[in-house]
Amino acid sequence: ADKEMVVEELAKKADAEIMQEELNKKADAETMQIALENKVNKNDIIGISEEITEKIDITIQNETDIKELIGQTENVGGTDVTGSVMAKLNAILLNQANTTEIDIDSIKALIGQTENTGGTSKAGTIMAKLNTLLSSQNDATEIDIDSIKTLIGATRDEAGTKTTGTVMGKLNKLLTDLTVARMSYIDKLENFGATGDTSGTATAGTLMGKVNNALTNIGAKNDTGGTATAGTIMGKLNKLITDIGTTGNTGGSATTGTAMAKLNELLSRGSIKSIQRGTFTEEFSVETAKAITINISTVDPKKTFVIINGGLSAGYASSPSAVRGYVGAVSATSFTYYAGRGSVTIGAGKVSYQVVEFY
Repeated sequence: ADKEMVVEELAKKADAEIMQEELNKKADAETMQIALENKVNKNDIIGISEEITEKIDITIQNETDIKELIGQTENVGGTDVTGSVMAKLNAILLNQANTTEIDIDSIKALIGQTENTGGTSKAGTIMAKLNTLLSSQNDATEIDIDSIKTLIGATRDEAGTKTTGTVMGKLNKLLTDLTVARMSYIDKLENFGATGDTSGTATAGTLMGKVNNALTNIGAKNDTGGTATAGTIMGKLNKLITDIGTTGNTGGSATTGTAMAKLNELLSRGSIKSIQRGTFTEEFSVETAKAITINISTVDPKKTFVIINGGLSAGYASSPSAVRGYVGAVSATSFTYYAGRGSVTIGAGKVSYQVVEFY
């Protein structure tokens, strides 16, 4: 019986050892699977980390921006164009989990130490680059309080000009120069008035009122209906332009057509409208000038003149004298001729005439 108990105990112990060995193998297999599933390639993580450091914006403005750029440990969603440094690193670790092996020492080397210096856009650890940024920003933005105080000056500073003196000196100079008389000039600025002012005249109204009234009188470029007593200036000018016409206008007459049409009509006809010719016998008197009326076709007396030839055909005495005839009044249908006179008997003579009418 004791032997059987011993054998049974040995069997149980053997079964337990076998089971433990199986469990250990399973654990080792699971551990290996996890390791395979979370490998990170050293060269890849180094290259990507260097790319991240090169993308850090060299124009960071202050410490707050730098902290936001680095971000928090739990940041996610990092890409090649968005997210903090921590978000980008977490994205790399997540995306590379199945294909690469993590090299913590390389990552630490890229990040560097707090005191690292000499960082540039192409060299140095992340900490060195950040320290360079902080150093350059401090140098560029350090406030020189004493210099600012000197520029502002003191309350009683004087002799300020446009090229010399403190701010207070310049202000005090302006206040000194702004006399009552000069302030009155500034007060006159109210004479400029407001944009909507109207009713300006040569002797009344604000400047804006005068300008607006002038603009109203000038009118718009398309205004029409201008006359000698009505319409805007543009309306009057447009009426003149219309009445004058253009070079090629035709069909002008005494009552119709543009000025250019009338001129073109005159040019096409010539300057002489008509010529009437004729003769008559002179009837003379010794003592007085005898009037003779010669009838003609209708003319415009204001545009007509008469040419006379002949008369005083003969005279005989030892000392004769005579006065030749001449043209008197010219009407629309006739002209008057005053015959010649002589101190002796004068023979009757023929007179020829030409009546010339112009347009």
